[in-house]
Amino acid sequence: MEPRATAARELLLGVLEDLSQEQLKRFRHKLRDERVDGRSIPWGRLEGADTLDLVKLLVHFYGPERALDVAQKTLKRADVRDVAAQLKERRLQKYKKKYREHVLRQHAKVKERDARSVKINKRFTKLLIAEEPEAERARRSDTHTFNRLFGRDEDGERRLTVALQGPAGIGKTMAARKILYDWAAGKLYHSQVDFAFFLSCRELLERPGMCSLADLILDQCPDRKAPLQQMLEQSERLLFILDGVDEMLAPEPAEAMPCTDPHEATSGARVLGSLLSKELLPTARLLVTRRSAAPGRLQARLCSPQCAEVCGFSDKDRKKYFYKFFQDEWKAEHAYRSVKENEMLFSLCFVPAVCWIVCTVLRQQLQRGQDLWRTSKTTTSVYLLFVASVLRSAPAADGAQLQRELRKLCRLACDGVLGGRARFSEGDLERLQLCGSKVQTQFLSKKEMPGVMETEVTYQFIDQSFQEFLAALSYLLEDEGAPRAPAGGVEALLQGDLELRSHLKLTTRFLFGLLNAERMCEIERHFGCTVSERVKQHVLRWVQDQGQGRPRVAPEGTEEILVPQGTEESEEEEGEELNYPLELLYCLYETQEDTFVHQALRGLPELVLERVHFSRMDLAVLSYCVRCCPEGQALRLVSCRLATAQEKKKKSLMKRLQGSLGGSSSRATTRKPPGSPLRPLCEAMTDKQCGLNSLTLSHCKLPDSVCRDLSEALREALALAELGLFHNGLSEAGLRVLSEGLASPQCRVQTLRPLRGVTLSMEDAGKDATRFTAHSLPSDPRLLATVTNAYLGTRVYHETLHVSGVYNGALGDTHRAILPSPLNVQLEAPAGTGEQLTKTYVLDTNTGSFLHTLEGPSFRASQRIYAHRTLPHVLAFSVSITRLAKGSWPITVRLQSAFSPESPDLDLHLGPDFQGARYLYGRTLTPEQPGGAQQEVHVLWTPVPPALTLGEGQEDATWEFLTVVGGSQAEAQVCLAEALQLQARNALYTAHAQAWAQLWADCGLDVEGPLALRQALRGALYYLLSALPQPGAPGYVCHGLSPGGLSNGSRGECYWGHVFWDQDLWVLPGLLLLHPEAAKALLQYRIRTLSGALDNARSLGYQGAKFAWESAGSGLEVCPEAIYGTQEIHVNGAVVLAFQQYYHTTQDLELFREAGGWDVVRAVAEFWCSRVEWSPEEEKYHLKGVMPPDEYHPGVNNSVYTNVLVQNSLRFAAALAQDLGHPVPNQWLVVADKIKVPFDSKLNFHPEFDGYKPGEEVKQADVVLLGYPVPFPLSPHVRRQNLEIYEAVTSPHGPAMTWSMFAVGWMELKDPGRAWALLEKSFANVTEPFKVSGISYQGSRLNFSLSAGFVTVEVKARAGRWAPSLEAELWPSRTRLPLPPGRPPQTPPRWPQCVPRPTMLLSLQDTESAFPAQRVGYKGQACRPHRPQALPHKLPGRLSEDVEQLPRAHRPCCGTPLGPEAP
Repeated sequence: MEPRATAARELLLGVLEDLSQEQLKRFRHKLRDERVDGRSIPWGRLEGADTLDLVKLLVHFYGPERALDVAQKTLKRADVRDVAAQLKERRLQKYKKKYREHVLRQHAKVKERDARSVKINKRFTKLLIAEEPEAERARRSDTHTFNRLFGRDEDGERRLTVALQGPAGIGKTMAARKILYDWAAGKLYHSQVDFAFFLSCRELLERPGMCSLADLILDQCPDRKAPLQQMLEQSERLLFILDGVDEMLAPEPAEAMPCTDPHEATSGARVLGSLLSKELLPTARLLVTRRSAAPGRLQARLCSPQCAEVCGFSDKDRKKYFYKFFQDEWKAEHAYRSVKENEMLFSLCFVPAVCWIVCTVLRQQLQRGQDLWRTSKTTTSVYLLFVASVLRSAPAADGAQLQRELRKLCRLACDGVLGGRARFSEGDLERLQLCGSKVQTQFLSKKEMPGVMETEVTYQFIDQSFQEFLAALSYLLEDEGAPRAPAGGVEALLQGDLELRSHLKLTTRFLFGLLNAERMCEIERHFGCTVSERVKQHVLRWVQDQGQGRPRVAPEGTEEILVPQGTEESEEEEGEELNYPLELLYCLYETQEDTFVHQALRGLPELVLERVHFSRMDLAVLSYCVRCCPEGQALRLVSCRLATAQEKKKKSLMKRLQGSLGGSSSRATTRKPPGSPLRPLCEAMTDKQCGLNSLTLSHCKLPDSVCRDLSEALREALALAELGLFHNGLSEAGLRVLSEGLASPQCRVQTLRPLRGVTLSMEDAGKDATRFTAHSLPSDPRLLATVTNAYLGTRVYHETLHVSGVYNGALGDTHRAILPSPLNVQLEAPAGTGEQLTKTYVLDTNTGSFLHTLEGPSFRASQRIYAHRTLPHVLAFSVSITRLAKGSWPITVRLQSAFSPESPDLDLHLGPDFQGARYLYGRTLTPEQPGGAQQEVHVLWTPVPPALTLGEGQEDATWEFLTVVGGSQAEAQVCLAEALQLQARNALYTAHAQAWAQLWADCGLDVEGPLALRQALRGALYYLLSALPQPGAPGYVCHGLSPGGLSNGSRGECYWGHVFWDQDLWVLPGLLLLHPEAAKALLQYRIRTLSGALDNARSLGYQGAKFAWESAGSGLEVCPEAIYGTQEIHVNGAVVLAFQQYYHTTQDLELFREAGGWDVVRAVAEFWCSRVEWSPEEEKYHLKGVMPPDEYHPGVNNSVYTNVLVQNSLRFAAALAQDLGHPVPNQWLVVADKIKVPFDSKLNFHPEFDGYKPGEEVKQADVVLLGYPVPFPLSPHVRRQNLEIYEAVTSPHGPAMTWSMFAVGWMELKDPGRAWALLEKSFANVTEPFKVSGISYQGSRLNFSLSAGFVTVEVKARAGRWAPSLEAELWPSRTRLPLPPGRPPQTPPRWPQCVPRPTMLLSLQDTESAFPAQRVGYKGQACRPHRPQALPHKLPGRLSEDVEQLPRAHRPCCGTPLGPEAP
């Protein structure tokens, strides 16, 4: 009592001393009226009391705790609230210290499995912990590692739930207790956590009666007077450690609502479930422990957990554990050496539970003076060794009695495991006559819990794993007069739903381990009973039955099942069913009986392991089973991580110094390459008894070390006849090593399924690649699908829409103006429907619409959003409700709208309604150039109600809502009237969908290949075409195409909606073949902005036109950073190249003669001539102070890419002048001939600029653009040198289109394997689920690579009348095959006839592949797209042609096919 009174007096004195005399006076008066239990301090003693007297009086009259309560309350009544708050805070701080001291006392010791208490600091040994996403890098569990668990994620958000996971016995509970203890000692989370609580889920679930979270917190406190309310008010500073959440297997009743009140008394399961789902104290931190393969229902309950895998002991910490356990250096060293000599036993000791058992057995042997010679290979054998040691320690006279008791104990354990019980009453033990027995003290721990009437005594096994081991043992014990095997026999253990019996996993493993013939003999000897062979045969049949109905080996010639994009990293989805085959292999491994495993695997001809993150033990298990597998066995690993967790070690100071001084370099060069994670499997494949016939590795990211080991195995594997490698990211070095193994005379592989990802999946061929589906929306709004037409664009469920050509801000601040979107309306189900609704989000590219569906048993509600294809001023959405169940009750859905008529870029005003539509109008705040016009915007939209109801008796109904935007009030009203007319005829959506169907018919492009590739191509085309006009649409005015499209471009977003060189160099070539009208519109934008380009050149002091690096409406330079605008003048060359390609494809002279195209080409030529400088020394024209596409090198001289474009622009301008009948300035041709094109004759490559040194990093494709898309004659050797040198130094952080250009180059050099490897990098920015790409036109380049591969590839493109003629050229014969649009190729009689499809065959390549006969293929000959009049520098694989030097009469014209006889 005295220490508490002293502490109370100190607190009171500290706060009351801060009171003024007036405040102290008020405090005394208020205190006089404070009565507690009918007592109050007499006024006579209060009236003249000073601060010290008041403190003494308070403590004396009310006691320490109540004195503090009374003082706090009185201070508030005396209106001294700040001092009252100080007292409250000081009390809390005092209690924090008191609570930490309490935790230190309570958790200073832990009980081991034999019920001995040991100090946690002396017994705890550091564990290896691997955190996601760096799961392959394991750290030792020091203070730094534990602190990292609750750090911030990659988005900077605070982690609230951490899951420590790992198999049974790996040390999760001990680690959790050590975290609690270190927190109390002030080592962990000191500034983040005020109170931490340790809750055993098993104890909580078995707790009788109801309880609240508040009760559980108070149970952990030193007394019931804890400041509970203050704790709960600051829940973000609470940490709950929930040990063993796997116990939560039973689903909660469907009607059970989550608990949100910490004071609500309810079941323990409901409290736990609400904590895990963050319904209860959502800001509190949770640290949960669970076994690795968490059941699906449990995984769903955890709210975004940060997972950390507990990987057991490192080699060094294993040794430390021995020393801590024995506490005698000689014994510890002797025991450690004996275990380390047994390699298998030592490897098992990374599991703390196994290590404890081994140490316990060795201690008993040392005490008895026995040699430490016993060996064990599995966990089962170690546990059996421990039980046997208990039996041997008993006197001989008690042996028989102890055996009988152990058999009864096994029966108790089994009843508990099957019934999900871990606690047993005294009645349970009395029923089996185990009360007071020796086995009770050896294997059971006693616990007393306060009950309602009296103390309740319960028993539980010293460790859960012991209960599971003894339960498995019960199935093998038979003895007259003794309890037999459990009811239902082994069938009850093995049968049933996988998820529901996941808690039986360890028991099942132990059962398999006990079936080993040697261990069965040991059981008979130690337990004095007969072990039935019947159980072993039953288990064998059960394993073989697992193969019934499972996938078999795919027939020769078919492809692997492709894993959907994005699944290989989805660890959260890795549920019990996915790991079931691996679990079966673990069971077989436990037997350590080769014959049994061999027989068992006969029923599993194909083993498929999907999305497994292999640990060292996993690979050891797999390797053992492969070594024992029968002839004809197949193994398939799909999306598996093969990198095992490695301990992250710190180098010693001496090693770091040696490394910095180069002292270890010579030794490092001779060191043998380390073995790969797959080495054990590769060694198993070479075993003489291994019958593995087929091995497939798909989406496994194979490092070079794996390729080395696999290559060695291929030379020695006697049975391996088929090898499949798909999408494994093989490097060139890895591929080379594998090729050496395959080429070895000893290699027996007969069927090699392709090494690269270019193979076609026949299973994907019939799948729909046009609809992108998801069940949730991406959290990043930039990844939402977009709905766009040529005039309006928005992202679905986004508050902003953009209007083509409407910008706000002056020059460098110019950006797309934000217009608030009335379309930002979300469909929601009303609360309390009682139905489980399925949400689906679909981007349907066929109809250019986004569909959100809510579906339940009784109704379906859907919302369709689209930008109208034929009415570009109209955005629309519709809502439909359909009744699915019989009944007539009304069905209501909610429409959640966040629309607000405000904009940071527009001065907006509400106007009068028009035909039932609301009206909003305004103009931009700041014009692009001084004195320019402020653009007007007028919006009409249909009001959106908060809810829609399908009335009684109605089966379905649809409502439509319109948003119309125009440049004037009259335009907006006319467009609304047109939309309402279509709406009245129920044709609004129909007209839109039909227009999209026609667009795809004219411009569609598809491939026969993997679904992921087809979807990426379709998505890219959708986002590109949706921003362009319908072919034949009248009155379209193009305002350019920005990289992010019309749905992006606000200030700070996606280049602010500016137009770059991307439009001219990257988009236009592919678009020209699909939609020439749109390509022409892009050129017309450049013509319209020529005046701004002329001003740009004048402002820099040059003649002609300098097109802006970033342009908006006027053509003036609007790039926020001046350096790019003044130096990246290569955009001029890209603009002229676009005009050049258009002319050569269409022969449309009108664009140049009448519409201003010639003015652009001439002005650019004039600019180049005024910009170059003559160098007398080199007698060449130089172009100085430029920035090439490689933006890492500004201010360079003679960029080879820019200078080649100058040359190309001038030559095209001269040729075009001749065609138009204009005189050709001589300077154009002189500069074109004399401009410097840097070339290194020693290395045979083109330096990027003057002074470039090989090895300097470059940002993106630059020199490699020479050849394609920039026409430039290159010999194959120089082309290869350019590719080799720049591929090695190109930044991995550059734009995705870089790698597609390398792919084109390698295709020209006839190296399709290397081309594909580089093209795969282009897919990094195609995001799920709606295939939104950082660069919206990526799809227009995909066709360049599709002419590549080791199989025949057919590219289908529906061709309009404008399509240019193509033909295929067969190499090396150079025989030409005409490919007229719309008709099948006419092949000579000796070749197989092509399938008569309305396709344009762009690319062919052949191997001997067992594909359907209708595929076009020619053995030994490559095939490429080819123009009949290709120039000498024309190389294969190109779609755009450069024919400016041909006589005009021989140039291809639109719709005029040229046959192979043309010169």
